[in-house]
Amino acid sequence: MPYDASKIEVLEGFEAVRRRPQMYFGGTARGNPALPGVALALVVQDALVEEAPYGPLTVRVVVDGPHTFSVEDDGPGLPVEPMCPGRRPAITELMTSLMCGQIPMRRWGMGMVTALCTEVVADVWRDGRHYRQRAGWQDLETPLEVVGESSRHGTRVAYRLDDAYLAPAELPFDLIPLLEPLFSLPHHYDEVPRPSPGTMIELIDHRHAKRTASLRSP
Repeated sequence: MPYDASKIEVLEGFEAVRRRPQMYFGGTARGNPALPGVALALVVQDALVEEAPYGPLTVRVVVDGPHTFSVEDDGPGLPVEPMCPGRRPAITELMTSLMCGQIPMRRWGMGMVTALCTEVVADVWRDGRHYRQRAGWQDLETPLEVVGESSRHGTRVAYRLDDAYLAPAELPFDLIPLLEPLFSLPHHYDEVPRPSPGTMIELIDHRHAKRTASLRSP
């Protein structure tokens, strides 16, 4: 059989992640039941390290169902302005680009997890305003919304994993083994800094009649 241009396939953006998730999630393939938990841990890690230079954070992880969760932090809030003229808002790029983050680049899991979701909703509070951005693997062009004025600061991102794509895999019932190692990642400050001392993860899991747990960075 001749090798010609018809044998070449190009996978771009979210389609690349969905067709070859093992390339983006540490070898965890689509049929692996661990994939939803790996996705959750990745966005919690992002929240811990993206804003680590600003001091200790409280990161709240709320699990509402087998495929739905949110991650909220009390940092300054992710940027919403365009990175340069003609570009989309920074929060939109973070949610929908596979490689996008603060220089030196640390945040790279958010877009990959969006590729596994039917809907992702980011609420950002900064500069006296409340912003909202929606995305999903099939909808990348939802405009950034100004919800109103607010004195809060921080970011909350809610994820609805694509259960049709992931089935029968679900979020694991014991999330502590996924979250505890995030405080002891190798420390390479120019690449992935450890969370600041005193940073906390609060876990609220409504699948367990509102089970709660807290973890603190040493």
